Amino acid sequence: MAEKAVLDRIEDGKHAVLLIGDEEKEKIIPSSELPEGSKEGMWFQVDLEDSKIVKISIDQAETKKREKRISDKMAKLKKKKGGKF
Repeated sequence: MAEKAVLDRIEDGKHAVLLIGDEEKEKIIPSSELPEGSKEGMWFQVDLEDSKIVKISIDQAETKKREKRISDKMAKLKKKKGGKF
């Protein structure tokens, strides 16, 4: 079963916290299992079998889409009269 996941955070440099699917179900994996170049806020395509991640790859398109969405929102906030950003 393929799902989208976002890297929420890396704890103590050893554990990666992924939020999987629309429900943002938390899954903790060794950070060594992440693809090279992974960073917080990055999106992934994960294949699950019995709730275990069997394959994980970076989803560059989704990552760029989400970064643009956040950037656009920040730009709108900056333009707002009296904005604090």
